[in-house]
Order: sequence, then C-alpha cells, then structure tokens
Amino acid sequence: MPKASNIVRFKVNQDNQEKFENFFENRDRYEGEFLRTVVKTSEDRYCVFGIWVDEEAMVAARPEMIIFLDTIRHLLSEISPELGVTDPVSGEVLFLDGIDWRSGTLHEYVTELPDVDYNEPPEWND
Repeated sequence: MPKASNIVRFKVNQDNQEKFENFFENRDRYEGEFLRTVVKTSEDRYCVFGIWVDEEAMVAARPEMIIFLDTIRHLLSEISPELGVTDPVSGEVLFLDGIDWRSGTLHEYVTELPDVDYNEPPEWND
C-alpha cells in the first residue's frame, strides 16, 4: 500500500513564531504518521509536511489534526481570503530517498540503500 503525505502552509502572527514552533515540537505523532517535518520558509511562514503509512491512516487522523489546529489557530494569520489560515494539500508519496514507491526501484543516483526500514517510523535518539 502506498505511503501518503500531507503538506500544510501556515502564516504565523507576528511574535508568535516560537509558540507555534513549540506546539509542533511538543506534539506526539498521530496514529499512522510515519514522519513530520516543520520548515520555516520565512520570518512568519512555515510549511509542515507529514508522511503516513497510507492514505487511510492520514484520513483517519484528520479529526485529530483539526482539533490540534484549533489549539494554534490564535497564532495564525490569514494567508488569503480564499484559503483562510492554512493551505493544505495531500497525496500519494511517489519517491522517497531515491526509492520509487510505485515500483520499488532505485534511482540511478542511489548507490546503496541506507540502513532504514521505510515501512516503520524512524526512531530518534535524543
């Protein structure tokens, strides 16, 4: 079953960047969430993307993600009238670390597979 990914852009209110970052840093992964990355793209803009074991897990976690969003909504600015305070997209993961998830083949720039089980979330040593 293919992995899924969700990507959400945020614009954070002035002087709330640290609070926003802390909310994500201290958040546990959702059931089925393989990996979460928070990227600061400018002083007040962020992009958060997650990789999920499959689309069903991502869809099942949406109610929890909305509840979490409600806890940080006061930290966010409107991106645009059409989008509101978030710009979310999601879809199937096609490539990850040189592996084509559709066929299981390696890209030519990958000389060897890293010692990672891509079917299990990474374990981080603090």
